Amino acid sequence: MANGWAEVDKLFTNPPTSTEQMLHPDTKLYPKRDEPKKITLPKLKGYTETYGDVAGELGLRIYFLLWNKPVAETAAAGWDGDKWSVMTAKDGTDVGVSVSTWDSKAEAKEFADEYQKTIAIRFPKGERKVWVEQKGSNVYIVDGGTDAKLIKQLEKGAKIK
Repeated sequence: MANGWAEVDKLFTNPPTSTEQMLHPDTKLYPKRDEPKKITLPKLKGYTETYGDVAGELGLRIYFLLWNKPVAETAAAGWDGDKWSVMTAKDGTDVGVSVSTWDSKAEAKEFADEYQKTIAIRFPKGERKVWVEQKGSNVYIVDGGTDAKLIKQLEKGAKIK
């Protein structure tokens, strides 16, 4: 690393802001930081957010390590930001929603395709409905519930900056 320990010292006052930067310091942290995009999920009619967070590239790698290990590293590569949330319907049903953005359309497609394959592994009898949509470099997921319109609400209302 250029500037040796002086650069290491800077990390204590300006630490990495994503697991992507930690996994790829030579391209995502140095020489210029690749900051993740911020995603705001929309309020979904009839649902209340129970909990939400960011998975990050590391979280997505772990997901694939659980459900499709051979693609864990490549399916999560190209991550550029995400936000997920557990939403609870008035009847108590929980639905997971997620929006992620990727460095390119090709990386978004790879993630969406590989995620789609995990659904059959997670729910081999089709016991849970999961919608996955790729639009350009963004991927939208609704995991659970019965309303196919939720994915469209997610696509329409999510803000990516």
